[in-house]
Amino acid sequence: MTLPLETDVAGAAAASATRYRLITELFKTRCGPLWAASDEGGSVVALRPIALSAVVNDSMAAAIAEAARNGVGDRHDALVPIIDVEGGQGELRIVSGYHEGLPLAQLLRLQAARKDAISPAIGMRIALHVLDGLVFLHDAGYQPGGLTTENVLVGADGRSRLLEARMASAVSQVKVWAHHRDAVAYRAPEQLQGASWDAVRAEVFSVGAILWELLMGERLFGGYGYQSVIKMVAKRPISRIDTAAVQVSKAVADTIAWALERDPLARPATIVELASALRDGAEAVATTDDVAGLVDQVIGQAPATERTREAIARSTRPARIHVPSGRPTAGDGERAAVPELFRSSSQRRAGRCHLFVEIARGGMATVHLGRWLGVGGFAKTVAVKALHQQYARDPEFVRMFLDEARVVARIRHPNVVATIDLVEEAGELFIIMDYVPSVTLAYLTRRLQRQDSRIPLDVTLRIMTGVLHGLHAAHEVRDEHGASMSVIHRDVSPENVLIGTDGYAQLIDFGVASALGRYAHTRDGQIKGKLSYLAPEQITGEPLTRRTDVYSASVVLWQALTGRKLFQVSGLAEMAYALVNWEIPRPSQVGRAVDSALERIVMKGLSREPADRWETAEAMAEALESLGVM
Repeated sequence: MTLPLETDVAGAAAASATRYRLITELFKTRCGPLWAASDEGGSVVALRPIALSAVVNDSMAAAIAEAARNGVGDRHDALVPIIDVEGGQGELRIVSGYHEGLPLAQLLRLQAARKDAISPAIGMRIALHVLDGLVFLHDAGYQPGGLTTENVLVGADGRSRLLEARMASAVSQVKVWAHHRDAVAYRAPEQLQGASWDAVRAEVFSVGAILWELLMGERLFGGYGYQSVIKMVAKRPISRIDTAAVQVSKAVADTIAWALERDPLARPATIVELASALRDGAEAVATTDDVAGLVDQVIGQAPATERTREAIARSTRPARIHVPSGRPTAGDGERAAVPELFRSSSQRRAGRCHLFVEIARGGMATVHLGRWLGVGGFAKTVAVKALHQQYARDPEFVRMFLDEARVVARIRHPNVVATIDLVEEAGELFIIMDYVPSVTLAYLTRRLQRQDSRIPLDVTLRIMTGVLHGLHAAHEVRDEHGASMSVIHRDVSPENVLIGTDGYAQLIDFGVASALGRYAHTRDGQIKGKLSYLAPEQITGEPLTRRTDVYSASVVLWQALTGRKLFQVSGLAEMAYALVNWEIPRPSQVGRAVDSALERIVMKGLSREPADRWETAEAMAEALESLGVM
């Protein structure tokens, strides 16, 4: 029996997947993953499933659907063509032409990680392709707005194309996506300050910010959260490109500075005007072969690229099913078309899911790799959590768990692993979740400690800001009447933070933690959870709030900075005494040298009194981002 969720996204997606079969995930953006898929004739396409019901109202959903459908029929060398739009206001599937390549956002990150900036000549070639596509769209009467580096696909053929650009304006109205760090960095000042704005001149600024980043190798307002960007835009001068450091002409630098004027009326009035000025001022422009060489060099070094190519090749052959010999390594996930761990000999099922190899085990549940099967050849790799029998057979626990899980299913955020469905099968209770090729933060920390090493500071802060943004998204979940649903994780710990192969930190086990917390207090007065990360109020019985999660996240950060647990205790009684009486040492007292500003942020989160902590997880994330370390 399937237990209905208020947002049964996966079921709706499976029901509508009658024409396309998913092959492998290509990459993720803030709006979700983009997949390679095959159509009925075996041709490869790109498919983006967008779950709308958890994050937008009907009018926003309709706007996104209409914008996507308006893109069907657009044909230009600098556009990824939209081929088809399936679904309705509950969910959408955007089907586009398939082009091997990388989003510009990912290319820039990879180059930064290699400490190798994109050459100005290649940057100019990418920029001119982008502007060619925008000129076409503006002539075709599209609604500008919301453009970011995620909307630029740099192809393996050397051409750069706008990806889902027609949808960008509608997507930018969805708060959970618009306030993401990968979106807000490209908004015009007038948009961030709440003033009225001219959409075309605002997009000119966004393009200017993308061009600035292409040539400088860093974001104009890099590493800052939504509120911090607003403050920085208001106070910080917008830097000009230094032509002595970056080999571009003064005319190009002047054109980009023109696009980045804080006063909208001082900018170019149209995209055509900006494109013409940039093209006239460009001196050194790379060829498409030069761009193709860079893309090949970058993606050729990633093992996932070859797995993706192999998965697509296998899927489009007449014999579609191929089982490679040997067992794939952890993290292959969807990238292997039909790997050994998906042999269909397993008879265990959870609704539409076939359960396969066990990939994790804990005190409450075991987690299996699963395959979600739907009509029309739809198949999706998922993680299936099977609750241990003592919980699944207890009616009181099941009732409370389902209450919480229906709430948690409404959370849709890049830093939270989505709950897809709940299933009861043969007396067992299963939770169907997105599968994330990943390791836990706890595992990563242990492995590095064995090598007498730690996670680098910038990576630590990037992980923790992701965790905090995910917590804030959960804390902000509201019902259909706009009332807060008071979601609290209760068990923020390294074991519940996944670090994906795509670099995203994602939280798991919201429903389990919340329901178990309620169950524990109701049944026997005992406190369940990982002792090392409990907040004082979880011990004393005071009301729990979002600041409870802020405390636990601060403990995780303290531990990551110092390489040791905050309190070395052996039981609940000792933990209760420590939380009330022991002094909380500053990270600099026990671990690596820590910047005083960072230390103040951590210690505020560790205040014993909830009122003295950060008011929200987002506020703490923005404080970390404002350090400029990431």
